[in-house]
Amino acid sequence: MVTETCINGRNDLKALTLWDSGSNTTCFSPSYAYVAKLDVRRLAEPVPLQLGTVGSRSVINFGSYFRFDFPGATPMDYADIVNLDVYHLLIGTPTMHKYGVHLDFENNCVRIGSDRRALYPGRLPAVFSMAAPERAETSGYVDADIPRLRQAHLDAFADMMQGVPEELPPMREVNHEIHLADDNAQYQYYRPRCPDSLRDELRAKTARYLRAEWWK
Repeated sequence: MVTETCINGRNDLKALTLWDSGSNTTCFSPSYAYVAKLDVRRLAEPVPLQLGTVGSRSVINFGSYFRFDFPGATPMDYADIVNLDVYHLLIGTPTMHKYGVHLDFENNCVRIGSDRRALYPGRLPAVFSMAAPERAETSGYVDADIPRLRQAHLDAFADMMQGVPEELPPMREVNHEIHLADDNAQYQYYRPRCPDSLRDELRAKTARYLRAEWWK
């Protein structure tokens, strides 16, 4: 679930927050930490970060102390500084347990005690956007419509399904010059040779290019 969260009492700089019940850490993105002027400190020892997939191992070198805007929030909370891809702040299970956070999927909100946070617009969890039985029931299509719909798609994308047309594109797309630094320079090169195993394929390709007049 994704909401907006105020940090250090600043309502003008809300952090796009991912509530991740599968994470054991709370962390900020470096860009948000910089813009929000958080008190970032270098860790005495780098902490390995494993994201649960092969090859996704990273290292945490910095952390920060800050204050949430939650009801009953402690004066100082700690978060790591991690290269988050989309979000400004990720809140994991330990922090959610500390403040009694409930991820309310039924009402599409995050509840923190008596406080209720609406989801960020456009960030509805995929489970809700996919599981919409009322849409499936009112779609109006039946099995008999499949041939008609299939043909409509084939007609709409016919230019993509018939391969490359054997004709030259407009000259403006291929008309260009390569200016050499020295017109009198002599270049040595080896004539390319086609392997025997690919000669049939080369002949077919050459015939097609000549037929389409791509080659003269």
